[in-house]
Amino acid sequence: MNTFRNKPLAPFGNLMRSERYRQPLEPPAFFRTLAREKGRADRTGEVLTLVVLGMTDSFEEDRELMLDFLQKRLRLTDELGWMDEDHLAVLLPATTGYEARIVAGSIGAAMGKSRERFSCIVYSDTEGSADDCESEVKDGEVWDGQIEPLAPLFLVPMPKGKRALDILGAGILFLMAIPVIAVTALAIRFESKGPIIFRQTRVGHGGRSFTLLKFRSMVVDAEELQEKLAADNLRDGPAFKIANDPRITKVGAFIRSSGIDELPQLLNVLRGEMTLVGPRPPIPHEVHSYEDWQKARLRVVGGLTCIWQVDGRLENASFRDWMRQDIRYGSKFSPARDMGLIAKTAWVVLFARGDH
Repeated sequence: MNTFRNKPLAPFGNLMRSERYRQPLEPPAFFRTLAREKGRADRTGEVLTLVVLGMTDSFEEDRELMLDFLQKRLRLTDELGWMDEDHLAVLLPATTGYEARIVAGSIGAAMGKSRERFSCIVYSDTEGSADDCESEVKDGEVWDGQIEPLAPLFLVPMPKGKRALDILGAGILFLMAIPVIAVTALAIRFESKGPIIFRQTRVGHGGRSFTLLKFRSMVVDAEELQEKLAADNLRDGPAFKIANDPRITKVGAFIRSSGIDELPQLLNVLRGEMTLVGPRPPIPHEVHSYEDWQKARLRVVGGLTCIWQVDGRLENASFRDWMRQDIRYGSKFSPARDMGLIAKTAWVVLFARGDH
């Protein structure tokens, strides 16, 4: 016997009508929504735009007028929320920068003279144009301000505790490693011609380029020879690794297996270009091959070591799994986790378990 009483669902029209008058989300809930929609846009390739309204000099009646207009103007798929007590944001999925400027223009028109007490910034990674807009636009309805890029809003700032650990740890390690650095430099000089330090452009925090330092462990023309060895690549995606790489010198084989080749990067850490623990900074051509969602890896500062370098279970993982692990690391800073990864890295280096 069925003891559950069948109860019909409320008409969707009622739900949609009430949704029009939803209240703005508080900052924690809005930021979660923003992160979710950004992740969805990265995976699907859709456009995402944000209109941020500053209300520092506004009056209470101005705010009420603004909220009333937005609640009537926004689509069901749009989201309204506070970024802080003076900044109201409108999240517009599947909306180009030009279309967002139309929304911003309509807000300004509705506010009348009160618009002078508000600031407005449109954030979008796609500018768009009038040709892409289906709705008719009247003169003066398009906000004439600049469109700022959206991606920098999602960068993860370096926590003060993490930076302090970098300065202290990298400084102590560099001083302790001076004898090893001197001997390694002499060994490289005696074995082969060419620079002792290998300088390579890498992509760092937020996509900014910097020069990564390493002891040279390969022949001078190693990068040119890589194209001839592409057929032997053991990695999928844009990453590159082969077994018994013929470009590696004898000294290079030792310093790579022991991790000594990475010691000059302690200077990159001290300069703030890298951190002790974080995803390895990629090469520019690798980033050019990233899918949109994989670019989230660049939201945190790149590091000397991370999960990929110390977890043997990831040795044969796919490139997509590698990206997922690095993105997962960047989602939350934990001093205990960083110390654990540093300890695991020391263990790996001491027992020479593969490349680092």
